[in-house]
Amino acid sequence: KGIVFETNFINSDIYIDKNKMRILVDNLISNAIKYNIKNGTIRIELRQGFLSIEDDGVGIDNGRLHDIFARYARFNDSSGGFGLGLNIVKLICDEYNIAIEVKSEVGKGTRFELRWA
Repeated sequence: KGIVFETNFINSDIYIDKNKMRILVDNLISNAIKYNIKNGTIRIELRQGFLSIEDDGVGIDNGRLHDIFARYARFNDSSGGFGLGLNIVKLICDEYNIAIEVKSEVGKGTRFELRWA
């Protein structure tokens, strides 16, 4: 796909099982790759108490954002998958009191923001 990654990492502490953190980040980055446009960009920012993952992808209609974390929710039939990834992300966030917010615009992309104390 020719995707470019832009990263801005500042050392940060978060108390979470490392395997669950890997699953969380893997799901968000996998979706950013899957739904990105050809030659698009994925931006990842990490600092104390904050992680964001943003893509230049197809985006999600605002009317469907409230369902994004539901099990089996899928928003693009052409990309495959079972609609479990974001549900798992939300379950992990809830378990560790991580606030998750999604901002999206159709045709522009999607941004996930995670915040923790």
